[in-house]
Amino acid sequence: MVSSLGVMLVDLATGVAMIRPERDSNNEAIHDEALPFAFAALRESDFVHLVIKMRSRLESRWNSSKIDSLEAEHRQLRTAAFSERQFKSMLEEQDDLTSFEKAWGGGLAERFPLLKNGVHVPWY
Repeated sequence: MVSSLGVMLVDLATGVAMIRPERDSNNEAIHDEALPFAFAALRESDFVHLVIKMRSRLESRWNSSKIDSLEAEHRQLRTAAFSERQFKSMLEEQDDLTSFEKAWGGGLAERFPLLKNGVHVPWY
């Protein structure tokens, strides 16, 4: 009984350690892994608004040129999503249950490295 209680407490502690907040200190939703299909669905004006809102956080890691490149990558991703049949097909296979690594596979991580690596920001 003591050993099973110990196992239960370890499992509980492990589970608690995996809990992540759904809201930040400003009560805004946090999604720390954005997938390509979500970026493709986000209009450019909404993405720019997000970048403006998160600029100070982004500037703690990147210079203005790199942030501008992030916005350019988003435009390129949206263009590809609407004009490249194979790319569009890859995005259509993704949903909220798609793993981060699988979603960014197939060359997407190499093609859009800033979007993949800059996605740890609060998400609309």
